[in-house]
Amino acid sequence: MISILSAVRRRPLAEFRTRLLSEKTKTIVFLAILLLLGQCWDVRLFAEEQEKPRILIFTKMTGYVHVTVPECARNLAALCDRNGIASDITEDAEVFSQEGLKKYRALIFLSCSGKLLTDPQKEAFQHYIRGGGGFVGIHAASTQGSGWSWYQDLVGAKFVTHPWVQPATLTNLAPQHPANEGLPSSWVRSDEWYEFENVPANVTFLLQVSETRWHGVGINEKGTKGGTSIPPVGDPKAIIAPHAIAWCHEFEGGRAFYTAMGHFPEAYLEPEIETHLISGIRWAGKIPAMPSYRVLIFNKCMPRPYVDKAIPEVTAGLQSLGQANGYQADVDSDGSRFTAEGLKPYKVIVMLNSCGKNLLDESQRQAMKLFVNQGGGVVGIHAVAYTAKDWPWLGELLGATLDTDKHFVPQTVTVMDQTNPATAYLPTTFIHKEQWFRFVTPPKNVQILMTVDGSKLTDLDLLDTSYPLAWCHEFDGGRAFFTTFGHETHLNEGPFLNQILGAISWAKGK
Repeated sequence: MISILSAVRRRPLAEFRTRLLSEKTKTIVFLAILLLLGQCWDVRLFAEEQEKPRILIFTKMTGYVHVTVPECARNLAALCDRNGIASDITEDAEVFSQEGLKKYRALIFLSCSGKLLTDPQKEAFQHYIRGGGGFVGIHAASTQGSGWSWYQDLVGAKFVTHPWVQPATLTNLAPQHPANEGLPSSWVRSDEWYEFENVPANVTFLLQVSETRWHGVGINEKGTKGGTSIPPVGDPKAIIAPHAIAWCHEFEGGRAFYTAMGHFPEAYLEPEIETHLISGIRWAGKIPAMPSYRVLIFNKCMPRPYVDKAIPEVTAGLQSLGQANGYQADVDSDGSRFTAEGLKPYKVIVMLNSCGKNLLDESQRQAMKLFVNQGGGVVGIHAVAYTAKDWPWLGELLGATLDTDKHFVPQTVTVMDQTNPATAYLPTTFIHKEQWFRFVTPPKNVQILMTVDGSKLTDLDLLDTSYPLAWCHEFDGGRAFFTTFGHETHLNEGPFLNQILGAISWAKGK
């Protein structure tokens, strides 16, 4: 205050006012520039998000209700996310307006049944297709449409019956068609095999189901009708002749793809079905495939003969799942690729239960450090936390070092972060059976993704009711993710598979 008064005494009042206004103007201009830069940044981020193709997963059911549809939808959304495709899941038909559908490259009807749309909503749907939009019908999407011939023409055929769930051989009828990209010439799998009241006309047949025998006994369907045996619909014949089970066609300016498969949530975790679905979605929505990247699966386990039971299945599964999830996977079981040159081709190293003293020698360890420093990603699974006892840097990378473990007791897992790709498509809580870990010290400076009530793991003497199970962080120029899951976990379990594939996608970075 004194200095201001002194300035007033030294200079005329008008000059002093001019100076104050000048300083105020500079401040306003400076703030305005900051605001403009912030808006430009937001616009750029918004533009980047808008550049990501988006699909709608529509799950409305007013007829037969497949109670597993929410889980199927999560698995499908996770698959799309790993392929650079954003998705919205809804059962609200209000989205069916010209404005509401404008942002979607394809509309997926996931086992939708019964009456779905009002007349104005039907008109918006037709306008969308005629404007070049894509349609993907999955499983029960062919059960509805009575009285709406346009929809039946779009899907291609109407469901009439199915036998018991059972294995059948699928034959690839169009190996050169982009909607069949990456599929084998034939393979065997189980599903609820649909028959149709008509043979689709003017379509390209993609897959054919072999003749299927009705065995006359049911199965216990997960989450359907309370787990009781589900009989066939109608009165199916003892033998169903070979017939198309998936097809696609150009339709009134748009594109339509239909597959009768997808009854069980586990189907959306099968390598071939993931490839089948993502290839069909890309074709229907005219969405180009993302550039592929390479992943190294490091599964060396010492001292032998100890080998974690999950290693063979998960190794083979992660390799075969690469086709549908944008990566090519190689396997290293001895550390021979851990040189500066040997690790260059890879975006991510998956340390699949890699454990034991002296797992890598000093030069191999330095090669891995360089890989991370240069932006490489690491996904640590389960027993790799043992190795950190012998390798402090690895403990820092993973975020924690294993102290001891407790054998299998089912516990409730809580998802803490549903923004990271590793956990974005998991239920908020679920029951999981695992070999539970206690760490030397809980992880610090990491993003916790999942927790368990540690007080219930009585043999581990934990007091933390939100004890960390999985986390991630930026580390020394790269990215690292770790999960305690993976001792005897199988790849047909969504919380494990979606977690690992999502972590690989996150770890590779932009």
